[in-house]
Amino acid sequence: MSITISWDDQSGKDIDRIEIYRSNNPVDPENPGIPLVTLDPTATSYSDTTVKNNNVYHYAVAAKKGTVRSVGNNRTVGYFSETGPG
Repeated sequence: MSITISWDDQSGKDIDRIEIYRSNNPVDPENPGIPLVTLDPTATSYSDTTVKNNNVYHYAVAAKKGTVRSVGNNRTVGYFSETGPG
């Protein structure tokens, strides 16, 4: 199982890469830490297959050009695979 996050196409923005950050607390845009994964600048989604059941995660997507990083707003996602309808 996984959590998939997506974002708008950034390929026309002349960036070097996309970085995905994940934390159990909101990601600080001034100090996001170490990226969970670094992706090609043409990527528009990421599936996190390392999630654990009954956890809430905070994700932030960043565009990086040289030493400049622009971190987007946090996205909070819970992973509860044991819940179902009703």
